[in-house]
Amino acid sequence: MTKQKYLLYSIPVLIVAIVAGYFIFSRSSDAYLSMLPKDATALGRFDVRELIDDADFSATELYRFVTRTNDSPETAPLGIDVQQPIYGFVASSGNMGLAAAVSDIDDLKARLDEMKARGKASERTHQRGYEWVVLDGQWLMAFDSEKALAMGPAVGAAQDAVRAEMATLLTQKQKDSATETQLFAMLQDSDDPLAAVVAPEILPFQGRRLLYQLGIRSQDDALLSLSLGTDDNKVELKAKILAQTKEVQEKVQQLNKAMRPLRAKNIIATHANNVAWIAMNIQGKNLVAMLRSHTTTRTALIAINMILDLDEILKAVDGDVALELLSPVALTPDFSLSDIKDFSLTAELSNTDFMRRASTWGNDFIQVDAVSPDDYSLRISDAELFFGVRDKRMYVSNAQGLSEEGNDYLRDHRDDIDDCRFYATFFAPALFSALVSQAASNGLDIPLPPVLQQFQRLNITMEEAGELHLSLIAPEGINIAQELIKQ
Repeated sequence: MTKQKYLLYSIPVLIVAIVAGYFIFSRSSDAYLSMLPKDATALGRFDVRELIDDADFSATELYRFVTRTNDSPETAPLGIDVQQPIYGFVASSGNMGLAAAVSDIDDLKARLDEMKARGKASERTHQRGYEWVVLDGQWLMAFDSEKALAMGPAVGAAQDAVRAEMATLLTQKQKDSATETQLFAMLQDSDDPLAAVVAPEILPFQGRRLLYQLGIRSQDDALLSLSLGTDDNKVELKAKILAQTKEVQEKVQQLNKAMRPLRAKNIIATHANNVAWIAMNIQGKNLVAMLRSHTTTRTALIAINMILDLDEILKAVDGDVALELLSPVALTPDFSLSDIKDFSLTAELSNTDFMRRASTWGNDFIQVDAVSPDDYSLRISDAELFFGVRDKRMYVSNAQGLSEEGNDYLRDHRDDIDDCRFYATFFAPALFSALVSQAASNGLDIPLPPVLQQFQRLNITMEEAGELHLSLIAPEGINIAQELIKQ
């Protein structure tokens, strides 16, 4: 079994075990918080109390759940006090860690011994007043009757350095911990079950590059707040830039002005069945100025303008621009533009003056032909695209003309689209199917967890610049928190 499959199968069991512990143990001391490193570049929190509250169990459901979990050997007590939040962190050394309160050291020892019998943990040793054990060969764990700390990943000699780092954290005073930092204070602002505050330095390169455009290079400039929670039939991930300087605040405000609110007018030109619809409100003259500020795109624009009047087309754009995908092929992360077979791009226009020269477009490599007074075909090698205008609305598609079918989901959620600065919606079954198929093509057998199979929509919205909201939506009547706990 691959590590990915093991993780997918073990997470539901772990959640059930943790939640079961919520009903068994009383709250212990919060002294474990003193282990959080003051120089952490990221802090996270998992609060079981919030997850239970979101699940909204009835008394009968609670009884059935606790009875079931108590009878299951897989969900025997962990020995961790899950009525206290469990904290995660990234230390300045780059090591990751988890800090938790211990509710019953004997239960914790019993669970670790059971893991040892399955080859998932080493023999327990006693050193410096703590029990020590290695989990999965790369995570070092130390605990006593009050607190538990795990850090890694590290193997071989590298574990000696991790052990020394942990020894310092285990004995430090609370005044020397992260509880006295801005990261910790910001983390407490969220009431979602999962929350984190992250320094930009630890983000993947692509994420850092986006933040660089706003002048964000370190946590001195800004921090990133992340939270994950549930609301009835939804799982919601929220990300927000927390500006730390006036300069970053001003750049975020400038971006907010540039990203104008959507007016949801392009939803009339949609197909009844699509797999994705992505929209922004764009002022073309500003877009051209931005494109021409980069050497590579400026050179490309010059070349394209020799074939058709792209500058004039872009400058005429003024309003909602939407990309609609009709095939799941383009929903995987490593797709190329040539993979987009069924699509429609629509844009609102301030004028259609550029169409006057349409008959002069084209060259030996790109053939442009009129197929109607308002429609043209563009042939590039074996590919054919169509381009045209209708009532100050432009389209580019692999099929001639604007769709007039209309999409029920977009019509029903027009109010959600209105005034957003960015809106994207994906048909979740098609998206997950595409991702699983891509994994299979890469030799990975990763099954889709049952809870994910219930979702119908993935929506990504931005109402204000610097605040991104991602929602996974199941049918009405499903309580996602309950589904997560019951898996």
